[in-house]
Amino acid sequence: MSFTFKQFSINDRNTPMKVGIDAVLLGSWIDVPDKIKILDVGSGSGIIALMLAQRFPKSIITALEINGYSYSDLQENVIHSPWKDRINTLNIDFNNWSCEKGFDLIVSNPP
Repeated sequence: MSFTFKQFSINDRNTPMKVGIDAVLLGSWIDVPDKIKILDVGSGSGIIALMLAQRFPKSIITALEINGYSYSDLQENVIHSPWKDRINTLNIDFNNWSCEKGFDLIVSNPP
C-alpha cells in the first residue's frame, strides 16, 4: 500500500509492520531544534525518518532496520524522496551496531 504525504510517498508493500496512525502521530509530534542528528531505530518503511527529514530541513538522519523486507521498502522510499542526501539507511540489528558519532535525538516506534 502507498501513502502520500506533503512532499513524499511511502510504500510499505514488503514491510511486515504496515504504516499506522501511531507512526504518523509520532512523526508529527516530535519537536526539536532544526539542525540535529537523528537516529531512527527500527525504521520499518521509513515513515518517521522521512517525516522528520521533511519537518527539519537541516537534520541528518540515520535509519536502522533489521528486517530485510522492511529495509527494501526503506531504501526505495528514501531514494525516491527529496532527502536522500540527508538520510543514511543501514540494514543491521541495533544490538550489534556500534557508532562512533553521537545523536541529538533517538526515536523508535516499536510494534
